[in-house]
Amino acid sequence: MRDADAVGGHQNGGRREWCRQDASSARSAPGQIRRYLGEMAKISLASREKGVVFTEASNQYAGLFLEPSVKTELARIVKRGKDVGEIRPDVDAVLAGAILAAAYQTTVQRWMSTEPPPFNLRDQLDGILDILLRGLLADPAG
Repeated sequence: MRDADAVGGHQNGGRREWCRQDASSARSAPGQIRRYLGEMAKISLASREKGVVFTEASNQYAGLFLEPSVKTELARIVKRGKDVGEIRPDVDAVLAGAILAAAYQTTVQRWMSTEPPPFNLRDQLDGILDILLRGLLADPAG
């Protein structure tokens, strides 16, 4: 199997499917998002060496290898959160899914950029999700 296949999905396809199913059983949309990206981080942690090669190729081709399914799945989680009132009704689910997927991709790229890894991947993703889920403004009305 080629390295790109192993990192991109065939080898991890079962884990991604489990991740999608497992994330949908969480109680809240923020919990589902954290769980989904946490499982994606496990995939990255398990295949760092192959991921470095894959990420370098991806950077050369402007993120061509980021799976649309990641954005789509995250958008679906956001929509469910909107439907039950956990996420603001004015949030564009597709845009939010794209932002979450991009945050994941850039974090993994930074994590893979040097040896040893410059930070704990899970901790970094949790910090990013705290900012994205709570927002940047001290006063939401301001």
